[in-house]
Amino acid sequence: MEHLCKPCNRCLKRVPMDFKWTGVWPGFVCDVKRLKAIPELLAHAPYLSAVDPNAGEDSICDLCKAYSEGKCSEAADYCVYNEQNQALWHQEPPAGEGYQLWETTSEGSPLSPVFSSLDELCAWASDNTTFFGNQKVSKDIWDKILNPKKNTKKEKKND
Repeated sequence: MEHLCKPCNRCLKRVPMDFKWTGVWPGFVCDVKRLKAIPELLAHAPYLSAVDPNAGEDSICDLCKAYSEGKCSEAADYCVYNEQNQALWHQEPPAGEGYQLWETTSEGSPLSPVFSSLDELCAWASDNTTFFGNQKVSKDIWDKILNPKKNTKKEKKND
């Protein structure tokens, strides 16, 4: 059952009930213009100053000397993707009381409307989206996927 708690391309986001977004959420994307506006990030990754502000995300790595030498390390201070640097630019969607299913295959975007309960979202997901590839799963499985803490407690009580 552990594998159901970690789907490779779906996650739950708590967003405002009136949240309407289509496409990739920009806070998940390494937008060059936004990165260059963060002085602390430029101090760690000075090569960013040479990246064309209108260029795509790939151009960031292309100008990183470690990447071009085949020594890329996301843990290194100069990498925009390391945990410390990513905290400077990564931005979650606004938090709220609603429940929404998101895909994480690309940078991340909503798959479902916003629901007032997890139960409603799970019912919608069982009919309207896939768990992985073309596989659909039941409402109960969606509940286990999207609410692993609740289900772990249930399983422990039943042991």
